[in-house]
Amino acid sequence: MAFIPSADMNTQKILKIFSFYNIKPGEALPTNVFSSRAAEVGLSHEDIGPALDACATRGWTKDKANGAVELTEDGFAEIQN
Repeated sequence: MAFIPSADMNTQKILKIFSFYNIKPGEALPTNVFSSRAAEVGLSHEDIGPALDACATRGWTKDKANGAVELTEDGFAEIQN
């Protein structure tokens, strides 16, 4: 049986991508960055959207009008844990 990562695991993978770029609270990454770095953190392309949505639901990220994803204070704190 194939291993299916949990939503929690995938949200941590999204935060790991933010940490690759040393993103601080209030800074953002374009959404294409998540696609380009997904394989490095073990995130499938199908899981990127749901993982980004889960991060936003947890208050760790915010969607920007320009299509980028902003890291919040709470998201930054989660990276530090």
